[in-house]
Amino acid sequence: MAGSSRTVCSRIVVSVTYIFALFKISSGTTNEYGVLAAESSTEKENFCIIYFKEFGSLPEEKSKAEFHILLDDSKLDWCEDHPESDPNSKVVLLSRGNCSISIQALNIQERGGKGVFFITHSGKVANINLNDTAADSINITLGLISENSAERLKEMGNTVTIKLFAPQSINFDFSLLIIWIIAMITVSIGSYWSGHIRFA
Repeated sequence: MAGSSRTVCSRIVVSVTYIFALFKISSGTTNEYGVLAAESSTEKENFCIIYFKEFGSLPEEKSKAEFHILLDDSKLDWCEDHPESDPNSKVVLLSRGNCSISIQALNIQERGGKGVFFITHSGKVANINLNDTAADSINITLGLISENSAERLKEMGNTVTIKLFAPQSINFDFSLLIIWIIAMITVSIGSYWSGHIRFA
């Protein structure tokens, strides 16, 4: 019976440790979720985006966001300059090139671009490297958008204006949840052990 109790306790401790690690990992990311509100002459639609806050924050309210023209340069590799394209004062839609996304974003910035969104096929940011020296010079909006959303934006026409904003998320301290779980487990183990000793 004692061995069974130790097994149950061990499983509980492992579970709590796993949950704590999970929340710690999830809170350690440097990216944020936002909204890209697109509008053409015939339709409007909102899209979910991921942006990197360290390069430029977004307003919380749509009414405070500025209008920008969306430029689809997804077929160009901005690892080098493209004089035939004019990203000045625009937010640019790009595919991943043969260099780091920092270099591509910096090239857009030097041409007067206001932001860059890279099309991601997996929706994951784990393989995005922003630790190179070029990233230190970026001061425009930089983020990711899903392939499906990018295709939908292209279908909206040649002239699409957008607003970028990030509604305030629920401010919840996950450490309180961990404390509550540990407290409940402690009470449960104490009650179980007390009953076990009493009826042994």
